[in-house]
Amino acid sequence: GPGTPPPACASCRAAMTGSMQGLVVQRYGAEKTPEQERAERRRQTPYHMHLNLDLVECVHLVSAVLLEVPRMVAVSFDGAARRGRTANKALKRVMDMYDRNPLAGPPEGNRDVIIAGARALERGDWRQCEAYILGLPVWQHLWSEDGATRTRKMLEAKIREEALRTFLFAYGACYDALSLAQLAHMFELEAPVVASLVSRMMMQDEVAASWDQPTGCVVMQRKERSKLHHLAHQLSDLVGKLVEANDKAWEGRFGE
Repeated sequence: GPGTPPPACASCRAAMTGSMQGLVVQRYGAEKTPEQERAERRRQTPYHMHLNLDLVECVHLVSAVLLEVPRMVAVSFDGAARRGRTANKALKRVMDMYDRNPLAGPPEGNRDVIIAGARALERGDWRQCEAYILGLPVWQHLWSEDGATRTRKMLEAKIREEALRTFLFAYGACYDALSLAQLAHMFELEAPVVASLVSRMMMQDEVAASWDQPTGCVVMQRKERSKLHHLAHQLSDLVGKLVEANDKAWEGRFGE
């Protein structure tokens, strides 16, 4: 529902997909008598209560974008940030297909628009990302106007927060210090929200920084890496690529 965080949306959609696949197997995998068919039709949900499949897919992809894009940017700028593979294979597959297409034009379908929003989020352009994702027509399929309004407000806040995290992952090392007021102005967030978000990133070792309370600045701490550190990063990248290649080979042979 409105206000549900993206991690919960992603896990619910994954569980829903598994349940739907099981129901399809049950529906078409066994013969039924006419009486059983009539009883099953009486138990079916009325059409006006069906979930819109485009809405389900968009919720899944938007949740995956908000979860995975900051992680992907962190890995691309700092190999030490690698903490497992990309959790959402569907998003990775769609983005790989999008990257391999040399003649990609302006986004047209819902999936193309979401991927374009993900690319804007990678660049830290939260306004463009917001315009893409909030401009999707599928939000009209939510059950009420109030629900659609609350969902849009929640997405606005989440996009700006994840854009701030992406900005710190990508460009934090280029600064000696960042003003709390400036970050709040750049991403149009309240100062307490920015302070809480940056503090959480510090506690989770996502950024090497500390607070300078008198000036209200985030002081970035640069770490010089040793040769062994660089070699360890290269090894971890090679192992990650090997694991992804094995996954693709497994999916190509046995399917998911």
